[in-house]
Amino acid sequence: MFRLNRSLKPLCIAAAGALIAAAFAGCAQSGTEEKPREYVSAESPIVRSFEPYKAPQSLKSGANEVTSPVTPKHIIYENGIVLHDAEVDMSDEASEASDAEGLHFKEGNIRYYVVDGLKDEEVEKKINDTIYNTVMELYNAKLPPYRGIRTADFSPYELQKNVYIRECANFSNVLSLVVEASVYGNYDEGENYGSIDVVEVMPLNFDLRTGEQFSLSDVFADDVDYKEIINGLIADYLAKNNISAGDSPSEALMYDYGSNLSLVTPFRGISDDVKFSVNEYCVELIFDYNTPEFDTSYSNGMYSGWSPAYYSVAFNLPEVSQAAAIFSRFDTEENIYENERTVEFAVSNYPVKTTDEYYSPSDVGFDDGDYQYTNVDLYASIPAEIENETLSALINERYEAAKDDTRTLAQELFSRYSGSQITMDRGYNVTRYGKFLLENDSLYADAYYYSENGDGRKLYSESYHTEKLYSEETGREVELSELFKEGVDYKTLLLEGIKKQELEWSDELKDDSYYLEVIENGDFSIYQEGISLTYKRSEDWEDYYSVRFKDIGLENLTVFE
Repeated sequence: MFRLNRSLKPLCIAAAGALIAAAFAGCAQSGTEEKPREYVSAESPIVRSFEPYKAPQSLKSGANEVTSPVTPKHIIYENGIVLHDAEVDMSDEASEASDAEGLHFKEGNIRYYVVDGLKDEEVEKKINDTIYNTVMELYNAKLPPYRGIRTADFSPYELQKNVYIRECANFSNVLSLVVEASVYGNYDEGENYGSIDVVEVMPLNFDLRTGEQFSLSDVFADDVDYKEIINGLIADYLAKNNISAGDSPSEALMYDYGSNLSLVTPFRGISDDVKFSVNEYCVELIFDYNTPEFDTSYSNGMYSGWSPAYYSVAFNLPEVSQAAAIFSRFDTEENIYENERTVEFAVSNYPVKTTDEYYSPSDVGFDDGDYQYTNVDLYASIPAEIENETLSALINERYEAAKDDTRTLAQELFSRYSGSQITMDRGYNVTRYGKFLLENDSLYADAYYYSENGDGRKLYSESYHTEKLYSEETGREVELSELFKEGVDYKTLLLEGIKKQELEWSDELKDDSYYLEVIENGDFSIYQEGISLTYKRSEDWEDYYSVRFKDIGLENLTVFE
């Protein structure tokens, strides 16, 4: 999915459209010589103070061989490492060193991770040195050469530069991190005010066995053309969602749902050096100033910014799930950690079919200009194949009904509440956890009218959220006791798990009888790491508890069989 850093709604990969040829014009075809890629010239007033990102070499020769079709995994192993939060002491000397291009920054923040728990201390040091050096290089770097940034006037702004790091993947001997640097400033002179933001990111994708960084090709099976898969998906997306060159992405978000990226030259396919990170759900490609096809700047008059756009290659797509190697490429039976690894569900890499629809008033026969604001969307996702025929028919029927019901309700709201602000978020999702299927059905919808002085009045409101857990083998709804092996005192296990969680947040515990009431009469569900329990204590209050599988004991559970 493409989005700017602060996009309103994550997007799914769209279906192919009639404009695919135009959107993908110039991409190398069989027997056609590919033209050299055009990158932003380094000969400009803004010069990088460290080497541009260069894709690492493939680590396939020192890793597991993976060929397609890959058998989808439902279980993954979280790594036995700990990521300690760390912060650089922002002395005057460090702050002064950050001045670049005549820009002066207020004292900012530099936050990063220190990896702990690897048996091999040299590998651990290598990873930590790479993290720290990358963080400091980004902090001390001059402004990146985004399109249009050379003409920007930074002088009115009081600027601050911050660097932080986020964790993306930490499983199967893989650690994927993203370092982000942001130069932000604003000014306020009465009626004259504004803000400006420049964001640069650097991904770090480690093989924890060696401390080396792996390449995008390592994420996919050895015998597949990963570029062909990715380029086809991007072309399909662009055919439906691209904003015309010169349009403002920030303004188009208000009217052209799902579009926030401007394609200014034909897309010729991803380069070898495309930045990326991984997680258990997808590979996320990072497009910035090194990808000249796209204009990722945005402005609405008061706010200007330059930041990367992202495209997510979801592992649950049929063509991707059978080619995804990241879950087994670097995994090994040998324990390279000082700590125990945690077993979790991988819920994303089985084939699914999805629907992601955004409705503007004009989509259903009304005038867009007759409303203060609208945001109406549907996201539905179910497994492409379900073993039990009866359950398959039921889920597919509800999947289709969700699409029809969303459009019908959108028409009703647009018809009844012209001149108001309308918001609707509809979801129908079925997720496979091992041999179980979890059904989530939700709706949130409202209509508000806002007067000129900003006073709001609610005209309509409706919401619900239900969850049901099914056995794929029998097709029927599952009871809580069925998550545990026969003879296991599951109530005591859950009681102790709830109390353990409570003590992580509070010094006081409720009486055991209350927790048992939650277990016996509350609603339950499962998630990637454990079992959740919800109890409606009163009309206006619900208590929520979660118990991790590792605290229950895998030997007591049927969910991993």
